[in-house]
Parts: sequence; C-alpha cells; structure tokens
Amino acid sequence: GKLLASVFSVGGVILAEMVSGVVIVLARLDMDSLTANVICESFGAIAAFLLFLAIGGKTWAPVRRDDISFALEYGWWGLAIAFGLMLFDIGDYLYGSTSLSPQWASLLVETFLMCLFIGVFEEFLFRGIIFHALLAVMGDTHKGLTRAVFVTSFIFGCAHISFDTDFSSALAATQAVLKIVQTGMFSVLLCTITLRTRHLAGVSVYHALDDFMLVAPSTVLFSEPLSTDYVLEGEEGMQTIWLYVIVIAL
Repeated sequence: GKLLASVFSVGGVILAEMVSGVVIVLARLDMDSLTANVICESFGAIAAFLLFLAIGGKTWAPVRRDDISFALEYGWWGLAIAFGLMLFDIGDYLYGSTSLSPQWASLLVETFLMCLFIGVFEEFLFRGIIFHALLAVMGDTHKGLTRAVFVTSFIFGCAHISFDTDFSSALAATQAVLKIVQTGMFSVLLCTITLRTRHLAGVSVYHALDDFMLVAPSTVLFSEPLSTDYVLEGEEGMQTIWLYVIVIAL
C-alpha cells in the first residue's frame, strides 16, 4: 500500500510540474529564465510536500534547527567541494574579464528562491516519497537500509540525465554515466543524513545551499542563462568528463 501510494504521489508531482509549464507558457515567460524556474520548482515543492504528508510522512516533516545543524556539519565535505567549484567559476569569469551584472541583487533573490524550492522539491520527492516508501517495503535491517539507499540514489542519479541523451556516442554516454554516479553519491550522503535525523528539513537546506553555490556565480554575478545541461559535446564534453571524475574522486 505504501509503495502504491508513493507511485501515485510521484505522478501527482509530475502533474504539478506540467501545470507549472502551462502557467509559464500563459505568462509568456522564457522556459529557461530564472523566473520560470522559480515557478516550476515552487509547484514541484508544494506538490511534493503536500503529497508526502498525505501518504503518512508527517513525522519526517518538522523543521528543527538541530537537524539543519547536523546536516551542515555531517556533510561539510560536500559543501566544501561546492564552495571550491564556486570559487573556480568566479575566478574563471574574472579571468575572462566578464562584467558584473547590474541586476545582481534581484538575480540573487530569484536564485535563492529557486534553490530553496529545489531543495524542498527534490528532498520531499526523493528522500521523502520514494525513500520513505522503500524503507517501509525493505525494512530497517542493514540489508534493507542499504537497498533502499541504493535504489533511491540510482533513481536520483538517472533523474538528472535527459531522456534524449545519445548513448550511441561514447562522449555523451561517458558523461551520462559519470553524472549518474556523481549525483548518486550525493544522494547517498543525503539518504544517510535523513536516516540519522529522520526529518527532511536538514537535507532540504543542505541541498539548497549546495545548489546555490554551484549556480550563483553564473546566474547572480554574471547574469548568464540558467543551464542544466549535464551532457555536452566536443571540447566542453571532455572538460565535463574531467570535472565529474574529479568531483567523484573528492
């Protein structure tokens, strides 16, 4: 029953995302704009939160300062990696003499809201609806916990790859596999924090902060278009492979 309810809940979240797309089109917004992404992620966050409560996740929903502190302390190394990548991006932009965006203040607010909604959306969907259901099905034994973490992390990793990726291309396939591994490893950390706290506020804040550091240099400081392309072509594709390898190693 729990697993079936979770499947329907995932469908509900997908439906909410589709509705957000209609709203964005009706508002005549660019689908890749920050504003459009804020709308999309907010719909997903609200839907995931409400549906998780509906299937019995109330005990994991409270916001506690101790849980947030634990998440930030326990996962400090992951945040250190994100911070290092943020500094590298800023240095790369400055080396290229890119001008600071005059709208940086408004872009900061939009980027903060987008990342906060992403944190809530993805954590209540993956660590909430999906992970919570798998734990109920697989049990609290060591083997059950391990399987639930692995399955959740594999799904989470695959969710960050586009369905139209050309896997016949060695360059694209390598990037896709590495992205699944890298994101899956991030998910293992988030699942571990969730198991330790039995609440989702800590991982939601952690996830939001990690994403903010990764996207802020380009979207806030230098007003570049928001990009979520994890598989690239040519020289950029090779650079992406090396980036994934380094982050996975760290």
